[in-house]
Amino acid sequence: MQKCFLIIVVWFSLVCSSSASAQQMKRDSAYIKPFEKQNVIELFPGIYHTKFDFTNPGSRGGGFKMVANSSGYAGFFFNYKWLSVENSFAVPGTYLDKQTKLKYNSLHFQFYTGPFMIRPYYNSYNGLLIPYNRNRYTADRNILFKEAGTELLWCSNASRFSLREANAFSEQQLKSAGGFIVKATPLWQQLQLKNTDGSTITDVPTSKLFSTSPRWISLTARVGYNYSFVFSNGKWTVSPAVLVGKGVLKELNQHTSKFSSVSGIQSWINTGYNGAAYYVYFSAAVDDLQTNLILKNMHQLNTDFSVTAGLRFANAKHKLLGIL
Repeated sequence: MQKCFLIIVVWFSLVCSSSASAQQMKRDSAYIKPFEKQNVIELFPGIYHTKFDFTNPGSRGGGFKMVANSSGYAGFFFNYKWLSVENSFAVPGTYLDKQTKLKYNSLHFQFYTGPFMIRPYYNSYNGLLIPYNRNRYTADRNILFKEAGTELLWCSNASRFSLREANAFSEQQLKSAGGFIVKATPLWQQLQLKNTDGSTITDVPTSKLFSTSPRWISLTARVGYNYSFVFSNGKWTVSPAVLVGKGVLKELNQHTSKFSSVSGIQSWINTGYNGAAYYVYFSAAVDDLQTNLILKNMHQLNTDFSVTAGLRFANAKHKLLGIL
């Protein structure tokens, strides 16, 4: 079932990409302008936070809470022709619990094609923190949480509204415009105790949930709106977006044909200066996901705040290393 789900995700992504590429986009040059320098190098410091709240079925909030050992991060992104390289790392001394190091892995890609944005991603949390007092935590290294999915996003009004500019400042929006957004997210997730006898989870139902190593797949559909307010002929941009939606969930290790529900709300804003030579913008994003499992409900809240500074540059006069 898991392999079949992953195959469907990849197939769906390829179909969306192919159909978008085949579509002939007519773009209004009075609204959208590409930059002459297409290559960029970026630096982006930021901070993220992830919180989990496990509640009894039928309730929301006030349950057993866990958090990732969130930290500040810094990274860079380099794009030259077809070559793209990105790397980021946690900033020492910025963890919630500075005495504990828990492993967090994240991998994501982002592609734009026509009115579509495709974003495959993978996250894993090898250990979580259990709050017991203000700014005090118990570290449980025995917990493992993994998720892999793809965000498939389509935006209307692509002839006058640039999704690339709204999300990455890679084009210039000359006049204010917006578009409706439809997003589908197929997702696989798993909770696990690496050693069932070594858990520090004090809530018995939550401990039982983890001990069963639940795995599930879900498909969530969200709809919303993204609008870019631009000033000074596109040099300054404020671009907020909000999406809400619901979906279905199937637990893979439960002997039942029952489907459960999943719901979520997502919002973000990007704002800053978008010039022909360089750009600087601030990003804030919130992703709130409610997953209703048989034993417990899982409320996951992700927040991310960052500042991106980018420099655009032209192609070299001669090929680099004979290939670029």
